[in-house]
Amino acid sequence: GALLRAGVAELSGQREEALHLLETAVTRLDDADMGLYAAVARERLAERVGGDRAEILGGLATERYAQQRVHRRAEISEMLGPGLTEGLS
Repeated sequence: GALLRAGVAELSGQREEALHLLETAVTRLDDADMGLYAAVARERLAERVGGDRAEILGGLATERYAQQRVHRRAEISEMLGPGLTEGLS
């Protein structure tokens, strides 16, 4: 889906395409009731957009992680959204 394609785009240096695909992923994953995947997409999108929107997206992702009792966010994020953590601090 869009989340995986976003990782491929990111690794290929296509940052704008990755951003667009992350936006698409959030919507589609929410529609499919795939909350943990949507949380990963939101978190990765937040890292790229910054500002107030990033705070909102990050807060929603954190809330979902807490609901799912996720304690190792980085590992879950890399597993569900590969290619999107490279180069991020």
